[in-house]
Amino acid sequence: MINYYFTVNLVDCSPDLKSITLRFLYYYTLFYFLMTGCQPSANNAKVIRTPGPLDTITTASIPPSLDNQPLLFKETVLKIYHAGELPESRAKHHLNMIGQNGSAVALGELELSWGLDSADAESLKKLDNYELVPAVDYVIKRARTHEMLIIAESHYRPEHRRFTRSLLAGLYDAGYRHLGLENLLPMFGRGDGHLFDSMMVERGYPLANGFSGPYAAEPEFGNLVREAAKLGFNIFGYERNGSSDSERDLQMTEHILAYRAAHPEGKIVCHGGWYHAIESDQEKGPDQYWMARYYKQLTGDDPLTIYQDALNEKLAEAVANSPYYDHLLNTKPKFRQTMVPVDQEGQVWRGPGEGTPFDILTVDPPRKILNDRPPHEGEMAFKISEQPWFSTLDYPALLRITPSHESSVATPIVSSQIDHPDHLPEIGLPLGHYRIELITRNGDGFQYSFPE
Repeated sequence: MINYYFTVNLVDCSPDLKSITLRFLYYYTLFYFLMTGCQPSANNAKVIRTPGPLDTITTASIPPSLDNQPLLFKETVLKIYHAGELPESRAKHHLNMIGQNGSAVALGELELSWGLDSADAESLKKLDNYELVPAVDYVIKRARTHEMLIIAESHYRPEHRRFTRSLLAGLYDAGYRHLGLENLLPMFGRGDGHLFDSMMVERGYPLANGFSGPYAAEPEFGNLVREAAKLGFNIFGYERNGSSDSERDLQMTEHILAYRAAHPEGKIVCHGGWYHAIESDQEKGPDQYWMARYYKQLTGDDPLTIYQDALNEKLAEAVANSPYYDHLLNTKPKFRQTMVPVDQEGQVWRGPGEGTPFDILTVDPPRKILNDRPPHEGEMAFKISEQPWFSTLDYPALLRITPSHESSVATPIVSSQIDHPDHLPEIGLPLGHYRIELITRNGDGFQYSFPE
């Protein structure tokens, strides 16, 4: 158990300040007892893990001012979006919360830059000198010689969070001990990375009701946090939060540097959105730059930067696949995992001409392969067609799968809208026991255990 000690002198306080302070102490104490407790030791996967004190938090414990991010059916999200009542970014997030990732990306994508949207014969011929190698092995090898790794995602492609999760074990072996996540909610006004959900790491998972952060409700984000916590990473938030008057990317860099000063041991990996990983002098505005560039300038340390949203399958009508991506698909052996183009000398292809402002560009397999999630060795197969509710449920339905010991408001490890009984024929789940929740369009809810 962690003990916290502090003293407050109320004698010299004004009546208003005294009232505010007393209210703060009351709610802090209440919040502390709701959130803290001893995390039980990890048991064998075949044993049902019982909930600990940190797993008892419910929606009733969360400040009502926070967005509870309800699960909405795809048709409802699109209806509200097309009526102009839901911003595109929020619509995409709600779709990702129910596994409708393709529909989310189809609403709009970032346009390709750095010459990746067109190609000539000579540039394509140069690309033929590169072979595709597994990205996980390549990134971990490169990361061993760096102190800071910055990985850029598309906020609306959960597979990018899955890729970062696949790196964590190897990064830990390479000396990385700290994971910074852009979309975790930091304490307002604090510049040291302290999380608003201060018990998240000890609990081992984020909450899906906005308390941990907006994107923490998406399953792959939750699984990224789970894996990092299990491996022993310290997790911090570096998003802008009013800690200074600096513009966003500079303030995020300030937070990372303050966290580093307080945690000098171990390397850092930061996972954030798109252009924050640009380490060149490319401006984002007049005299404003991106986070990786500020970090490099202020520390003199050269971060390893990865960009994931260029060489992949585009789904929005206004954005076509990069011809370089199509060329790789058409000329290289088929692949089922994220890859990196590397030549015989071990140099990575960074784009045409002078390249992109990143050290590594990843190559995703086609979306059909990305969405295929068969059980891997050591996993259980969850087949919808074998479940007792298979033939009796009214479809469409929303499916949530959560470890049975976790809070009722935990971010699920799987969340999907099932339009038809064979929509998700088989899902691989780590060995364990799970809470299966189903919600029908008319609001009926059902809960089962798996395995029974």
